[in-house]
Formats: sequence, C-alpha cells, structure tokens
Amino acid sequence: MRAFPLLLLVGCPQDTGFQSGTDTKISGGNGVIVVTPNYVLFEGLQPSYAKSASFNVASTGEEQLQVYQARLIANPGGVFTFEDKTDVLINTGDSVDWDVALYTTEEGKFEGAIRIESNDGTTPEVVVELCGATAGWADPCGSGEDSGVDSE
Repeated sequence: MRAFPLLLLVGCPQDTGFQSGTDTKISGGNGVIVVTPNYVLFEGLQPSYAKSASFNVASTGEEQLQVYQARLIANPGGVFTFEDKTDVLINTGDSVDWDVALYTTEEGKFEGAIRIESNDGTTPEVVVELCGATAGWADPCGSGEDSGVDSE
C-alpha cells in the first residue's frame, strides 16, 4: 500500500501545468491603447434627465489590443452607468466606442472614473475621468486637468 503513492509521484511529470487562480492577465505586451477623450464631460445636465457620452478605445500597436477589464471604479451616488467589459480584443488599426451615462435627480457636480486594463506594455492601466454638473452649478467641471478624481 505504501508503494502506490510513491509510484504516482514517480510517474507524474515535474511540471503539472497548474497555475495560480489569481493570475488573470499577462503582464505587458505589444498592444498599444489610445483612449479619446480620456476625460468625459456631461454638459447641459438637468436633474431627472439622463445624459450619455462616449469615448473611443483604439488599438495602434504591433499586436492586437486585449482589454482585460474596463469598469467603473469611482461612482459616488451611483449616478454613472457603464457596462463592464472583459476580454475584449481590438485588432491593430481598429477602435470601439463605449458609452457611459449619467442620471441624477439632484443638482450638483458629479465625478467618477472608469479603469481600463490592457496588454499595453507601456500603459497597462488607463483611467477615463467622468464629470458632469447641473446647469448653473457654482463649481462646474474643468477641462480634465487635475480634476481630483480619486480612482482608488
């Protein structure tokens, strides 16, 4: 009986091919991501009316771009809507438009963010900042420079 487990160990190859379940993406790559705009403004916002906008994700590298994940990472009050993306392949030279919406019943300024993780070897993580303010709000959205959105 004791020889049976030993025989199994001797008969198995050293590398079984198992990998950790926590590794979900390959580090680096030759994909190149270009996101325009990387700061999405919702202008002319009125309470109780939805406003939508889009941004473009383009692949400009030597290899196709693989977007591992794109999701909202900052959404105070739950005013922004974005359909999470996982495992999206974009061929070199192609691009996709992704929509995001803002809906609120209140007056104010609303900031959020979407994080995109990809196989871009230089910039594997891109954050698209979101901002909308109701008409006449004292502190309107800026141009995207130093907006103060906390993406953590």
